[in-house]
Amino acid sequence: MFSLLFFNLMCIFAMSNENTTKTINKEHSMQYPTISEYVKAIQDAGNNLDKLAHLTPVLDNHGEPYHISGAFAVVFKMQDKSTGKYYALKCFLKDQKECADDACYQIDDEQNMVGAYSHSTSAKYLDWELLVQSQDKVEKFPVLLTDWIDEKSMITFLSVNEDMTTEATDELCIEVITDEYGVEYGKDGKKMQKSPQELDGTYSIKKGTKIICDYAFEGCSSLRSLIIPDGVTCIGAWAFAGCTSLSSIVIPDGITRIGGGAFNGCTSLRSLIIPDGVTRIWDSAFASSSLHSLVIPDSVTSIGDDAFYRCFSLSDIVIPDSVTCIGNSAFYGCTSLRSIVIPDSVTSIGNSAFYGCTSLTSLVLPDGVTSIGGGAFGGCTSLTSLVLPDGVTSIGDYAFYDCTSLTSLVIPDGVTSIAKSAFSCCKSLSSLIIPDGVTSIGDSAFCDCFSLSGLIIPASVTIIGNNLFSSCCSLTSLVLPDGVTSIGDYAFHKCSSLRSLIIPDSVTSIGKSAFSCCKSLSSLILPDGVTSIGDSAFEYCSSLCSIIIPDSVTSIGDNAFCGCRSLSSLVIPDNVTSIGDNAFCGCRSLSSLVIPDNVAGIVTRAFKGCESLLNLVIHASGSVIEDRFFYGCDFLRSLVICANTVIPDGVTSIGDSAFEGCSSLSSIVIPDCVTSIGNRAFCGCSSLSSLVIPDGVTSIGERAFEGCSSLSSIVIPDCVTSIGNRAFCGCSSLSSLVIPDGVTSIGERAFEGCSSLSSIVIPDGVTSIGGCAFCGCRSLSDIVISDSVTSIENSTFYGCSSLCSIVIPDGVTSIESSAFAQSSLRSLIIPDSITSIGVCAFEYCYFLHNLVIPDSVISIGDCAFRGCSSLSSLVISASTIGICAFYQCCSLHSLILLDGVTNIGNSVFWGCKSLTNIVIPDSVTSIGGNAFWGCSSLSSIIIPDSVTSIGDGAFDYCSSLSSLVIPDGVTSIGDSTFYGCSSLRSVIIPDSVTSIGEDTFCGCSSLRSIIIPDSVTSIGDGAFLGCNFPDNLKQKLSSRFGDKIFE
Repeated sequence: MFSLLFFNLMCIFAMSNENTTKTINKEHSMQYPTISEYVKAIQDAGNNLDKLAHLTPVLDNHGEPYHISGAFAVVFKMQDKSTGKYYALKCFLKDQKECADDACYQIDDEQNMVGAYSHSTSAKYLDWELLVQSQDKVEKFPVLLTDWIDEKSMITFLSVNEDMTTEATDELCIEVITDEYGVEYGKDGKKMQKSPQELDGTYSIKKGTKIICDYAFEGCSSLRSLIIPDGVTCIGAWAFAGCTSLSSIVIPDGITRIGGGAFNGCTSLRSLIIPDGVTRIWDSAFASSSLHSLVIPDSVTSIGDDAFYRCFSLSDIVIPDSVTCIGNSAFYGCTSLRSIVIPDSVTSIGNSAFYGCTSLTSLVLPDGVTSIGGGAFGGCTSLTSLVLPDGVTSIGDYAFYDCTSLTSLVIPDGVTSIAKSAFSCCKSLSSLIIPDGVTSIGDSAFCDCFSLSGLIIPASVTIIGNNLFSSCCSLTSLVLPDGVTSIGDYAFHKCSSLRSLIIPDSVTSIGKSAFSCCKSLSSLILPDGVTSIGDSAFEYCSSLCSIIIPDSVTSIGDNAFCGCRSLSSLVIPDNVTSIGDNAFCGCRSLSSLVIPDNVAGIVTRAFKGCESLLNLVIHASGSVIEDRFFYGCDFLRSLVICANTVIPDGVTSIGDSAFEGCSSLSSIVIPDCVTSIGNRAFCGCSSLSSLVIPDGVTSIGERAFEGCSSLSSIVIPDCVTSIGNRAFCGCSSLSSLVIPDGVTSIGERAFEGCSSLSSIVIPDGVTSIGGCAFCGCRSLSDIVISDSVTSIENSTFYGCSSLCSIVIPDGVTSIESSAFAQSSLRSLIIPDSITSIGVCAFEYCYFLHNLVIPDSVISIGDCAFRGCSSLSSLVISASTIGICAFYQCCSLHSLILLDGVTNIGNSVFWGCKSLTNIVIPDSVTSIGGNAFWGCSSLSSIIIPDSVTSIGDGAFDYCSSLSSLVIPDGVTSIGDSTFYGCSSLRSVIIPDSVTSIGEDTFCGCSSLRSIIIPDSVTSIGDGAFLGCNFPDNLKQKLSSRFGDKIFE
């Protein structure tokens, strides 16, 4: 009968939970065990229960623990044999309402809520009490203990228990009581639910309140003080989070639970007393607060994750003996914490538990600790000493990372593994003994331990991991145990003091950059078991003068010996089949080398910078001389490939920069099978005097022969279709060249600086000539351009000082910038197809005296004919004439501007001192600043009515100009427009002019009269300085415009 009754009650409990379910630990929802797992645990209750180990299960008729289950929980009947009393032990199957210690109050309080009943009882919540093997893990789970009671009392207890949640549910929010401050309470007054964020000053929670709900005062940033009445038993999660002004609060002794994040971000809270009834400090409870010191009561058994996270001011804390675990990041970033005593009861320290406690100087870990979590003491930069207990078996990832003051450490014998980066960046750690039981050391475990000078690795270790000793710059010697089979990537990278190392015979592989930048390592013997040398394995081992490579090695990786500047000799074994890019790059002491038959290819930049390499024998079977193969081999005089030939018949291509910088290479024969020559292939081969390119070559790469200053002749085969950019740039001895008919393009700067090249014929197939193609060819006097060329590009013939004449084909449509600048052209016919002349196109062509610009040209670029001092006559129809286009054409005496011209730009005819007269067509609307500056022979000019603006200094120093009519469209005369026009006798200013600028007629000494129309309202300073006006005119003008017009 009783069993049936209890089962019905459990069903009622389950139905109630379905409507209002709430996690016991709101911050950590957990996976609970099944009923069968609980039954198995209760069968051995004496060993699996903690504080309740004195209770034994009551067995049913089948000999199993008597239990009744519902949807959310299972209840076991337990007995205390010493008293004979029975108890109900409730174990949870799913997340419950938050009952915790909030459910633990005496029957007197219950009677106030639901009325009196016959039996007194109590309920006790115990966190982490029952050890259960669940889902292949052994964990502790919470239980709720009550007296085994009758029907009436059980109903009362369950109803009270269900009402103890800290969540302000929607049902509770329907009917609330709001006080005068806007603070909301439940209708029965037992729960303080929510406060307005505007609440400030001091607030007293109403008496009779039992629960402060989750988030109750969250974000009340102006709340400074709070009074909590004695009846309150529970503070919900995040209840005071973000109360940044809260500095005073007293937690009454009756409180048994402080929820997760309860005081998170209380940046003004400096002190607090936690009552004795609290059993756990939940996750983030005091995170980011300003607590200076704290005493944790003996009732607390665990400190949750992030509990004191970033409590920067926390300097003193006492952890009681009751605590068994310290959660992840519990004291993370507590930068003021100087010392802490961890009690013997603690068995686990979570990941990052004390990470970033930069003031922590010393620490003693209790014997019960068996593992140190990842990052547990990382960043404890002041920690100088630490004693690890004998029970520790593993040291987690980054456990002591960046403990820069830690000088020594004894690792206990029980440790079997050291995880990755465990001691990385312990810059003061000078010595360490690794116990014999250690079988694995993680990657980067001792990386950046700058002071570590000696270390013994136990025989049980088989792998030297990646970055294991990287940047241990004080490490001078090391013995690797015989069991080691591999040396990982960057294992000894930047061990700059490492002088010697014995690699055991068991090693079969050496990782990339394993010994790179070991600047003191002078010699090394690789064991016979090694089959490959990884990329950059010995890169920049600048003291390495000898190394023995075993016959077992089949490959040498990229950059393997790059920068080994002391390496003078090396024997590559016959079994090697591949040599990586830059393998011997920068081995500047290496004088001779033999590459064996089995090497399949001749690799990129393999001998770049081997400046002492005199002799090289290559037996390689490869078909390609790769990029930069001999780049920088300044003294290479003898090259033997395949024993009997200079470049073997099998080679089909010569890669980019293959022989670049081989300044001593005087001759080379390229076999007929070669079809391509890469970019910069022979660049800088300054001693190379002649070369025959085989018929199979179809293209010559960019800068292929650049800087071959001794190259006097070269034959380009008929198959070549393109000559790359700068292909023969700087070949200053090249005097003649035949470009084959098949060539269709000549790249930019292809022959730039070929100062001895006197003549060249460009075949009909060429359609484009790159910019600067013949720039600086100062001996070039004869060139024929094919009719298919459509454009003369930038600086194509710049500085061709011997070039006196050239025929531009009819198909050309534009002459680009500086195309013929500083050449010796004397006359030029520009074909009708051309529409534009670029910037500086004929600049400083001093000998150019005869030029016809066709009507098709619509634009003349800036400075196009600047400094053409022999140019005497010109007819221009272009609509746009650029700035300084005919600047200092001092022989130009005849100029006709046709109707197509629309404007005369700034300084266009500046310094054309031979120009006597000019007719400006009606199409011109503006005359730019300094347009005719210094045209000292210009005696007359007619400005058409279409002109509306005359720029500053337009006729400055036109000393022969005697008269001028300014058209009616002009509204202003700019500064210095007629400055220094000493012959100017008369000028007519139209009524449209409203202003005359500064110094406009300054120095016009022949100007004796002028009529200023009434429309003029301002005249600038010095406008008439030096004009010989009669006194009455001066007075008249002074009265209108002031004396400064004459000053």
